[in-house]
Amino acid sequence: MLTQDDNGPDGKKTEYLKDDQLNLFRHFDPDLYDFLRGKIHEHETERVSRDVKNFTDRQLKNAKFHGESLSDARENREAYFRRMWSQFATSQVDLIFFDPDNGLANNNNSKSPKMKGTMNSSKNLFRDEVSESLNKGFSVLFYQHFDRTSRSDLVARLGSELAAMTPIQKSYSFWTPHVVFFLVPLEKHMEMISNAIVRVLASRWAQPRSCRTSLKNDQRHILVGMHNI
Repeated sequence: MLTQDDNGPDGKKTEYLKDDQLNLFRHFDPDLYDFLRGKIHEHETERVSRDVKNFTDRQLKNAKFHGESLSDARENREAYFRRMWSQFATSQVDLIFFDPDNGLANNNNSKSPKMKGTMNSSKNLFRDEVSESLNKGFSVLFYQHFDRTSRSDLVARLGSELAAMTPIQKSYSFWTPHVVFFLVPLEKHMEMISNAIVRVLASRWAQPRSCRTSLKNDQRHILVGMHNI
């Protein structure tokens, strides 16, 4: 979900791609590591190697990208989603991966609700957009930033809430040391998704130290959770 550059510090955690870290991290996923290293440190032929607009369909097999920019304006947001759903329906997409800056809005009951059309609302995905994507026949995967509440409580609460959005009443979480990803599947995609989850659990990513980013959490790895209502 592309937004205007806010000149913030996000995206600077790239130390794992430096020369002295190559042997430590590359073996977990060589293809992904080499791709990211090329984008960030080896400066491909693109004018600005790290510009996400350079990331096109051809660089990820079987993926389609919605490359429009999303602003805070409500009318822009509505048009953005209409065109996205239309594009993905035409392309016969099965699953939409949403990558908002902060994840799903309004997860902390102690804060005033964030509304569409307000400042920085473009940094969030909203629940009705997840629900409508499911209604239109897409399974949904999205990035979620941890807030200052209990991480385990957040994962359990959102997992249960998302499970209630589908007839199969089931969702999944993929918990990493710093962020969590939520997967909300439709029944028609469950065989494909179940097979993918098995592959994740059998991969190096599910092994201790695969997500080692600091001495404080060097035993952390991807934790896969299943949630029901």
